[in-house]
Amino acid sequence: MLSIVIATHNRTELLKDCLESISRQQFMDFEVIIAHSGLNDGTEKLIIKYPNNYHYFKCKNKGAAVQRNEGVVKAKGHWIVFLDDDVLLEPQFLFEINQSIIRNPLAKGISGSISNQYYSEPSSIFRFLLKMFGVSNNLKLDGKVVGPALNFLPKKEGQDEESIQWMPTCVCAYDRELYMKLGGFPSHFVGYSYGEDLFLSLLTHQNHLLVLNRNARLYHKDIGLSLIH
Repeated sequence: MLSIVIATHNRTELLKDCLESISRQQFMDFEVIIAHSGLNDGTEKLIIKYPNNYHYFKCKNKGAAVQRNEGVVKAKGHWIVFLDDDVLLEPQFLFEINQSIIRNPLAKGISGSISNQYYSEPSSIFRFLLKMFGVSNNLKLDGKVVGPALNFLPKKEGQDEESIQWMPTCVCAYDRELYMKLGGFPSHFVGYSYGEDLFLSLLTHQNHLLVLNRNARLYHKDIGLSLIH
């Protein structure tokens, strides 16, 4: 079974569309855990309409990192799928994530692909700035992390599966046992910051395999606003 953890804060309409896309999945062996930090905006009433494998709980703390950590504690699956509340899954998404887990027994993280967010070649000015910091113009940037915090999404086209260095938390899965061993997302990532996904990815990547499955696709509906509540 896969455990889907969604951290949300007063965004019922976006969450509703996300849950509808989950309900149309080909792969059905999953549970959904809604980690909500907001007021009584109708989120809890929304979850009641779904089957009993959809679970709602009110978080003690607000913030993407801490809410996800609280959600994982309540999860029963061996693998945790993290989604944002503003994504729309293609019907084969969970099936493809599960297939990658089966095909890659050494992997501790599996990432899907974001159909409307992917690598594009940087401008000549940006390449020049990278070169000033010692990054070769010949370096393949897609899917890579440069320095401590500069990360690039994979290309839209490529192999069905390939090794990667980092995973966005709106479209990834972690082995639950390792996630707990590493301590989850650090609590110093407060609020709805943009760094906890890169931190945990690099920590995992030090000793374990991360795999991208391009056929596990979703659409990120609210780009740029998804963590600003």
